Amino acid sequence: MSVVSETTNLTSTVKDNITSNWKRYVIIVVVLIIIGLGIWWYFNTKNKKKAELIGNSEGKTMKQIPKTDLPRNIQSMGQGHFSLTFKIYLGDWEQTTVIKEVYSGGPLAIFIEPTINNMGMFLVTDKDFKLYQLEDIPLYKWTYLGITIGDKVMDIYRDGYLVGSIPYEGQIEDIIQDIVISGNGGFNGKLEDFEFHDRKLTANEIHSITSGKRPSGTGWIKYYWNEIKNYSSGVYNSLIYYINPPKEADVCS
Repeated sequence: MSVVSETTNLTSTVKDNITSNWKRYVIIVVVLIIIGLGIWWYFNTKNKKKAELIGNSEGKTMKQIPKTDLPRNIQSMGQGHFSLTFKIYLGDWEQTTVIKEVYSGGPLAIFIEPTINNMGMFLVTDKDFKLYQLEDIPLYKWTYLGITIGDKVMDIYRDGYLVGSIPYEGQIEDIIQDIVISGNGGFNGKLEDFEFHDRKLTANEIHSITSGKRPSGTGWIKYYWNEIKNYSSGVYNSLIYYINPPKEADVCS
């Protein structure tokens, strides 16, 4: 066999190997993309941990949210661990004879009182009902609110800090009907970033969400580890708590 023939055969073999490897790499990349899309779909649909009910909405515009849009675990409340976080802006004050509904769904209702700018949170269980009054929601200013429910306690946060806690008895009822935002005529103002979480958020998580910042100090390690634990296990938990929380978060005023 001549040198030219051997060189030709070698070149052909190299080309075949390159083509074969190239096809193999393409297949691997395609498989990884499919796996990645599958994981994304699982965590954002089948196993999503929160649902944005409203991005931005006028206070008088009623929104009806199908319960199927909520995280799967919330559709059957189980131990009843869940949280709401949202921003509210009260505009021109309007005195009425009926309450101004902000949120109504399952065991919880949130409303503005008819004659004064106080907010009420009404929680119902199979054995109990509790009403918490958050006084003096300011006009012409955004207020970030967080409500966490679980471990037989409803905690209320205002602009990232705990302002009140109220214990309750019994089990949280399942959400069997659609959620209504700004029902019964709503209110003069706006809502933004209205999110439903499928567990009781910690004080540090609430502070992080409502302040728009990551947890301070080494708290971010616990925060993101907690997220990973929840995404991987698909259970309600508050096992991972916070490090270096803001002092105000532990004060009930």
